Amino acid sequence: MPNWLVLAVLLVLSLVSRSTLVAYAALVLLAMQALGLERFFPSLRQTGIPVGLFFLTLAVLVPLAQEKRHPHLLASLLSPAGLMAIVGGALAAYLSARGVGLLTARPEIVLGLAVGIILGIWLLKGLPVGPLVAAGLAAILLDITR
Repeated sequence: MPNWLVLAVLLVLSLVSRSTLVAYAALVLLAMQALGLERFFPSLRQTGIPVGLFFLTLAVLVPLAQEKRHPHLLASLLSPAGLMAIVGGALAAYLSARGVGLLTARPEIVLGLAVGIILGIWLLKGLPVGPLVAAGLAAILLDITR
């Protein structure tokens, strides 16, 4: 199946399921292919994840920059919710690292991840911000089933 057709199918599935971020990504890649800009794909692949994670982290940290003072910051960090957030962050970082390893070793799973993300957005009202965590979960499921 040609690459453009896979992207076109993902675009249609994304539009039907209202997964706008995935649709935009597929549309940009289709446009790059149509314009003969495939030579930029390796650079985009290499820098896209770190740049995307930078902007995601930047957006998440904005509330810390907006507040004038944080009198209860340490107390909230040590609260049950704060401690669970620490554990959740550590697990997400671990899963992301496993995901990068799996995507590097087995790039053929990307289509499955994309379809799973689209289904998660559509059926579970999720967000497409966790492809690395999704790949990490897939890596663990693969380990369990071996």
